[in-house]
Amino acid sequence: MAIQSSMSPTLVKLEQCALDRLEIAYRRRGYEFYRGHATRSVLPESLSSLTPDAIALGAGGSELIEILGSRRLQGEERVQGMRKLLQKEPGWKLNVVYVDEVENEEQYLTERSSPVSLAEEAHALSNTHPRAALLLYWSALEGLLHECEPALVQRPITQLQLIDVLDSYDYVNSSERAELKRAATLRNALSHGAANVVDVGAVAIMASVVGRLAEIVKQTKSATE
Repeated sequence: MAIQSSMSPTLVKLEQCALDRLEIAYRRRGYEFYRGHATRSVLPESLSSLTPDAIALGAGGSELIEILGSRRLQGEERVQGMRKLLQKEPGWKLNVVYVDEVENEEQYLTERSSPVSLAEEAHALSNTHPRAALLLYWSALEGLLHECEPALVQRPITQLQLIDVLDSYDYVNSSERAELKRAATLRNALSHGAANVVDVGAVAIMASVVGRLAEIVKQTKSATE
């Protein structure tokens, strides 16, 4: 289901987070990954009436990806309708992800990796999979800022709010603030399928800022152990 503006901000962010993590996972397995409007260019004509959140194409087959907030009847009816259409398309399958059981984005992420681990994973991907790295860096950045300033980051915040906090507490300088805003614009374009090429400069600035916060978090934990 395409993410609706009527949903709660937390649920919208959880769905966006789920898509980001899925894209990273699929790209690491060698799949091409299309999101939002970009899915229209790869859907076969028989499935053109569908509007999946994403499509993954790779050696393992073709997958429609649907992110749902809950297992409510309305969502299940939509899923069943998609499955019915896919029966006529050999080689295509449906991957449905539900996020209603997750209370917040931090829980969604930390069940898989700590912010420091996310930063390290993003760094490992930066040269070979820059798009996936950029998405992962943003996830790591919010988690790291939460650990550095827990009293300030108690709920999901927008990327611009995150940048404001980084600037206010001198985690970034004015030049880095401007570059982070550019990286945020690119990240949003990637998330909505409006861009497929990643600016290496955006990845580099994210690597620098995230790496700095990761070191602060590691040093703080070492001092308290």
